[in-house]
Amino acid sequence: MTQINLLPWREHKRQIKKAQFTAALVSCVAASIFVVVFWHVYLSNQLSDQLKLNDVLQVEINKEQASLNDMSSKENEKATIENQLQFIINLYKKSYIGVQLFNQLVKLVPNSISLSKIERNGNSVTLAGTANTDDELTQFMQEMTKSSYFNEPVLTLMNEQKSKEGNKKYFEMDVSLKE
Repeated sequence: MTQINLLPWREHKRQIKKAQFTAALVSCVAASIFVVVFWHVYLSNQLSDQLKLNDVLQVEINKEQASLNDMSSKENEKATIENQLQFIINLYKKSYIGVQLFNQLVKLVPNSISLSKIERNGNSVTLAGTANTDDELTQFMQEMTKSSYFNEPVLTLMNEQKSKEGNKKYFEMDVSLKE
């Protein structure tokens, strides 16, 4: 029988398989590196796009924040101006009420009644003075009631005083102003 030596053939087959394995290994490593590099580049692009978008959004947010701050400061200025205007209007009304009070009293007080004290506290006025008779005081109070400026007066004090001109009636009354 002839003997066949299969050793070189096996060796050759092993080298071919080894070469195929090395080629497959290199191609797998190359493919893996390619996938990793591709994935890295893809994620880097996504990250840079997101950072650009974040920058754009941050710029817009800063613009809107500046606009809101400006509006807030303008609202504060508006409130300050409104407070000052309200103060001026109230001051005007108070001074106008005083002038109107004196104008009305000049029209309503008869010559026989003399007022010695006029005191205003808010919407209430206290009048004190002297009258010759009770009838003159009653007529004065009725005229005040008819006035569109005064509410009904309340007589708080009345007594008789003796003077050089004769007996006089000292009175004090409270009256409130109509709104």
